[in-house]
Amino acid sequence: MKKFLTIGEVSRIKRVSAKSLRYYEKLGILVPACTNPETGYRYYTVEQLLIIELIHICIELGIPLKNFKSYITAQGNIDIEKLLADGEKIVNQKIKKLQAQKQFLSNVSVHAKRTNTVKDIKKEFTEEIPDRYFLTVDYENDLSDYKAVNLEYSKLFQQSMDLGIADNFNQGFFSYYEHRKCETKIFLEIPNPHRKIENLYFLPGGRFTCRIYPFEEFSNISAQTEFCMVQELFDLKISPHERLIEVQEPVGISGIIPKKQTV
Repeated sequence: MKKFLTIGEVSRIKRVSAKSLRYYEKLGILVPACTNPETGYRYYTVEQLLIIELIHICIELGIPLKNFKSYITAQGNIDIEKLLADGEKIVNQKIKKLQAQKQFLSNVSVHAKRTNTVKDIKKEFTEEIPDRYFLTVDYENDLSDYKAVNLEYSKLFQQSMDLGIADNFNQGFFSYYEHRKCETKIFLEIPNPHRKIENLYFLPGGRFTCRIYPFEEFSNISAQTEFCMVQELFDLKISPHERLIEVQEPVGISGIIPKKQTV
């Protein structure tokens, strides 16, 4: 049996427990090359060590071990090409998700630092704000029902995650008059997605009048002019006792209202 490795030797070489090796056998993804019928001892070939490496790759990538059988051909060989292709796809998805999460953390920092800068300004001020893009949902209910509002935020946040887009950590609502009717939309700001999204709205940049209010005023503000935006502010402490909102309205420019984006 010199050309074979015992289960203990495989366990030491690959740093995997004998229990795990027996589990792989039970799943049918690593069957011992031979088993002594009298003692029940299991023996493996050196070539099977590679299978253990591939199994570990599956575990690291989050591929269920029960799916490993799909990489075993009818001849009992491992379809490494298929495994590597699927592995690369999963890794790229993980990288994309991690990049989005990293960008989200950066966006939180930018938002919090700006909040720290403007939160103590007691009077109206103006600011040049660039083009903005928003995931939106129509909202006709009571804005003071913050549970309902937060439910809409959660839906939009999940949509941004599904799209692989890190939101800009700006949320709130905007209202505007169209055909003499006031329209209200809950929004989540995102970077320019460069693609068509059904509920995507675009707001051109320009100078905006900004005012800071206590959060309690959130539901009392509506469009007195052609367009009004109300966004929540979160500082570095994100204190529930000092929550603020910011109201923004365009300065002296007619026609600045969000438009449904058709990229």
